[in-house]
This record gives sequence, structure tokens and C-alpha cells, in this order.
Amino acid sequence: FFRNSTPASEAIENLRNFSDERVKRMKAIQEKMQLNDKEVKRFNPIDAFPGDIVIFSRVLNLLRGLSATMDVRIVYFDIMRPFAEAVLGGIINKGPALNAEWICDTPVLSDVEAKLRKLLIDLGNAEKILGIQVCAYKDGEVIIDTAAGVLGKYDPRPVQPDSLFPVFSVTKGITAGLLHWLVENRKLKYEENIANIWPEFSANNKDMIKVHHVLNHTSGLHNALANIIKE
Repeated sequence: FFRNSTPASEAIENLRNFSDERVKRMKAIQEKMQLNDKEVKRFNPIDAFPGDIVIFSRVLNLLRGLSATMDVRIVYFDIMRPFAEAVLGGIINKGPALNAEWICDTPVLSDVEAKLRKLLIDLGNAEKILGIQVCAYKDGEVIIDTAAGVLGKYDPRPVQPDSLFPVFSVTKGITAGLLHWLVENRKLKYEENIANIWPEFSANNKDMIKVHHVLNHTSGLHNALANIIKE
């Protein structure tokens, strides 16, 4: 799981193997901790994991899904090696005081942007930010377009105005807000079946899932692959 991803031709078999292994391990934990069936359902070993490990696992799952869709194999170590070497070599710059190029060399578009850059330098020297992008418009014109810092604690690449960041679940709030806006403007109904809007969604017996189900996490999508695993 932690070494490389799985192409589509092997994905289902691997999924079954992971599921079988998880059942065995959960049973062993249940016996060791003397948990009853009700307690086991509430028990989640991941709750005890450090946050960084959870995020790392999510990234791996995203890579696994992407590689399965593209039917390719991704070797994680090849991706992570340069960052590990950068950390071990101590070449990651930690702030403006150690890095003259900490703020991306782009034109200063306004007085407020000049003030912002001074603030970012202070925050960077105080190690309160690693990397940041700020863009602001006024009356249809860009008045701030600043990038500063590095992409991550263990990623020495400088932040550019067009750098991409993994936002993970931050998009959920944006998506939910847009859905509520559509409902308020009578372009969508909470009781409407998603399949009416997105016909392909109805595959694998999902045709009765409604908009409000996905908004309040009661759609049951976490069991979408249950039949495949049991086969």
C-alpha cells in the first residue's frame, strides 16, 4: 500500500485483499481489547494516528484512485525521494532572513501590496507561515498578486503565483454553499434525485440517492463497493 499504486487491472483484487486483511486485524483487536460488537462498530484505530499520517494516507488514496483510473503504476518512493533528500541535506529555507527570494519576484501592483509584502516578511521571519498566495481585485482590476515562501515544511520549492495546493476537504464547504445557493434560486431541490441531474450517477443502485443525502452524509456511498468486495 505504501510503496506503489495499483493499475486498474489489479485494483479490485487488491481491494478485496485489503478488505480481508482489515477484517482479520479488526477481529484480532476486538479479541485483544475485549470489545463487544457494538463497541467494535464505534472503534476506529485511525483516530489514534497522528494527523500527518492521516493526511499522508489520504494523498496515497488519491494517487491510487488516479493511477487505477489511468491504468498505470506510480512508485511513491520515486516521488518522495527528492523531498526526503532535501530535508536530510538541510537545504530547506525557513524564512526571508535566510532566503532573498522568499517572496516571488513579481511587480508590486499597489501600495497595499507593498504593505502586504512587508507583513508577510515579518510573518515569515517569525515562522508563522510557510508559503502563501494572495490575490485581490478591486473594481475589476488586480491590486494584489503576491506569492511567498515554500510549498511545504518538507518541500523546498518556492511558491509561485500559479502554484497549486492540495485543499482536500476545503472544497466541501464551497460546494455545499453553491448547492444551497442553487436551491435558494430555485434551480435545484433538496428532494431531487441526483440521477435526474447526473444520469451516470445512477449506476450500481444509486438512483434513489437525493441531493439532501449527500449534503448530510447519509447517501451510503461509503458502502458503494461492498458488493465488489464480497464477490
